[in-house]
Amino acid sequence: MPAWEVVVEKDLDKEERKKVHDFVREELHLIESLTLEGSKIKLKYNRNLRKMDPKARQKYIHFTLYKHGIDTFNAIFRLSRATYIS
Repeated sequence: MPAWEVVVEKDLDKEERKKVHDFVREELHLIESLTLEGSKIKLKYNRNLRKMDPKARQKYIHFTLYKHGIDTFNAIFRLSRATYIS
């Protein structure tokens, strides 16, 4: 997905900015919100999925692991390191 960003040009007070940031954090997990000077907010696509809110992750995932030349424990260990799940 291509990178993009949007700047909310309206100056918002602290309470309004907090509502926007909370909504983005809770509902739009691939979007990042930043406060700019002048009380404006920048929204941008978050390429780094590791920043995703842990509550937004599914509890379980089903997949088939095909491995060749590696034992099961080592394969699972590598998966857990790559996904930051222990």
